[in-house]
Amino acid sequence: MRIQTLPALAALVAVVSVPLAPRPAHCSTRPAEHVVLQGDNLHLIAAYCYRDPRQWRKIWALNRKELPNPHRLVPGRPLRIELTSGLSWEIPYEEFRARARGK
Repeated sequence: MRIQTLPALAALVAVVSVPLAPRPAHCSTRPAEHVVLQGDNLHLIAAYCYRDPRQWRKIWALNRKELPNPHRLVPGRPLRIELTSGLSWEIPYEEFRARARGK
């Protein structure tokens, strides 16, 4: 199983490294909410919110009561996210997902 996740993680890192213009620091230390979409995972959400897919544990820590298994996300469920990076993407999340998946 681990071998299959490495290419996906590499794809996320490649997307995160693509130079996209950050917005002004309106995201610093404010809570946000992300509604889980079909096919989402915490690595992808963390890559979008924190520009680092390895930060998925931050999201899990904030949602641990409602999300006992970080590998089983339910579409439609809102997740709390604390945005502390000071950066956000100029592109919407749906477009980021498509790029991460090579579409």
